[in-house]
Amino acid sequence: MKTLIKITIFILVTATPAAALDCADGFRAFTHAAGEDCIPVNPERIVTLQDQNGLLPLLELGVTPVGSAGHITDAGPVFRSLRGFDATDVAFIGSYREPDAEAVAALAPDLIIATPWPEGAYETYSRIAPTIIIDMFSQPMDATLLQFADAVGRMDEAAALQAQFETEIATIRQEIDDVLPQTTVSFVGYWDNTISGVPNKQSLSLAIPALEIVRTPYEQTIDDWVPLSVEILGNNPSDIMILIANADDQVGSMDPAVAEFMANPVVQATEVAKAGQVFAVDSKSVYGTSWGAVLDAARAFAAVIGQDGINRDLVVE
Repeated sequence: MKTLIKITIFILVTATPAAALDCADGFRAFTHAAGEDCIPVNPERIVTLQDQNGLLPLLELGVTPVGSAGHITDAGPVFRSLRGFDATDVAFIGSYREPDAEAVAALAPDLIIATPWPEGAYETYSRIAPTIIIDMFSQPMDATLLQFADAVGRMDEAAALQAQFETEIATIRQEIDDVLPQTTVSFVGYWDNTISGVPNKQSLSLAIPALEIVRTPYEQTIDDWVPLSVEILGNNPSDIMILIANADDQVGSMDPAVAEFMANPVVQATEVAKAGQVFAVDSKSVYGTSWGAVLDAARAFAAVIGQDGINRDLVVE
């Protein structure tokens, strides 16, 4: 009997949160990248401070925010990479680089969802309404998407999306299963005239491992989007190089960036370029926080890797 009593007491003590928030009726405690806050149980007026990493995952869940930040081009404001979802009723509240706090306040939000960047968002916007920071940059994409769903009470929808994703990714993986083990792939980013390493983050943190793509040893150590010296490319051999490039806002195409990259003498001297096995992929097709974005990335990469006629002996795996 004494043993039973001790076990019961232990369970009761450990099951009690150490410092649970005391939230008002209609609110609940929610843990996020900036700490723990009380948020509405059923938020109705949501504002996001990012489009492809905030607005997109909510639209995928069937939630339409009242406002969102986006991107400002010479042609005007746009919401990036929404993958066909309708954002007609979403008010534009400024650039994702620096949203308009007054425009946010004017929408009278009951929940604001931000990312870790720009810095200071939590301090600024939590004065307006309950604000949470969802960090898609430092956690796996599936964890990020489930956190979005939890914040807005759409876990059932998220479970269905995840199940669909797992079914489709298995099909994509099967289509290239015979060539994956013998194909080393290098990923390079190119935007603003800068060559960048491509870490397994955001959509790629799920797409690349799900396909079991073999990356170069050097690239397996990259953990952030950092500028790279072009000389590194010559010491980073691969069978295929996938160049992820941004479309030019002026011409609506990534062709200028690709042409500029390929014209570099160091790039031309690499074995993968000599073999004609550098393939460009539009960043809009592979980036974004959603199950659909991960599948789009997986499809784009699989289409490149699965091509016939690839010399897969440039690197000995």
